[in-house]
Amino acid sequence: MVLLSGQPVIIKDYKTQKLIKKWYYLDIAKSLDNNIDRHSAIIAFPESKRLRTFSGEIIDCSTPENEYKLGLFPLSKIFFFSEWRSKYCKYWQYDAQKLELIDTLEIEVLKKFEHYQIPVIQLRDSLPKEAVCQVFEDTNTSGCDLNYFDLMSSSYCANDFSLRDDWKLREAHFQQLLNGSDINKLLFCTIILQSYVKL
Repeated sequence: MVLLSGQPVIIKDYKTQKLIKKWYYLDIAKSLDNNIDRHSAIIAFPESKRLRTFSGEIIDCSTPENEYKLGLFPLSKIFFFSEWRSKYCKYWQYDAQKLELIDTLEIEVLKKFEHYQIPVIQLRDSLPKEAVCQVFEDTNTSGCDLNYFDLMSSSYCANDFSLRDDWKLREAHFQQLLNGSDINKLLFCTIILQSYVKL
């Protein structure tokens, strides 16, 4: 999403668990330094594109000129690099060192994004829900245990129905029934009850 949407990425804040919007930037100099882990060259900015550091300093990327000046490349421009590059070079009045820096960034970092192939699994519409769940479970590479709700959500995705979004709309109605429990326990009980009724 960060690479193509042109919008800030919606993430869940680790501390507050609230949804927040972030822009991601690449510190050009750090990303090209072999002594620094490239992950540490990625900086998350709030939606305003103004980041307050621990020392109280404000790093302002709210304008392209500030991005150029600070040497921070917006990751949302990876697939629109030539336009950003042109304006960056013009800003620096085609300074030879800056041109070399931006050439190196393109070759060593950005070209890898262009050539990265994202695996895609296409499922037939006629595939039963159980098979969709099995594919989802087999391709889960996040290392997280899948719960009933995750598996149920995957089965309904095949029908262009978002169970997760639907649950958000209905959750308040079920709060008394859940009594402080979570959706997974409700689903588990529903499955047991359904199995009992079939007997």
